[in-house]
Amino acid sequence: PLEDSIEGLIKHDLDYCMVAVPTVYHEPVGLALAAAGVHAIIEKPLAQDTPSAVRLASAFKDAGLVGAVGHIERYNPALQSARARLEAGELGDVYQVTTRRQGPFPARIADVGVVKDLGTHDIDLTAWVTQQSYTSVAA
Repeated sequence: PLEDSIEGLIKHDLDYCMVAVPTVYHEPVGLALAAAGVHAIIEKPLAQDTPSAVRLASAFKDAGLVGAVGHIERYNPALQSARARLEAGELGDVYQVTTRRQGPFPARIADVGVVKDLGTHDIDLTAWVTQQSYTSVAA
């Protein structure tokens, strides 16, 4: 049956839940799942701000549950290959990485904005692919 609230969904004795609601609802939905003992993967960004993200991470950790965030682009074969080739020294030294987001602004991310919703891929992947920490960032 179709449910219209997280409480209604939890009543179905879930083992695991995928949270794919607007970002502003990640915290209340995630906290309800953690309190109910339900493992979850929460779409990125984890929350609308750092304090909310810390509360979510703590709730899952304290409950001994898996609470994960989707970083699906790390499984992109082209990016995995680039990382392996950089690590093997095939592509030389990396001095600078530039990323660009192109296309229309998706209305679904208006609650947190493009940097938190889509830019998180670029931010995460740049460090992950190069296996280096950031030394400076500009936008």
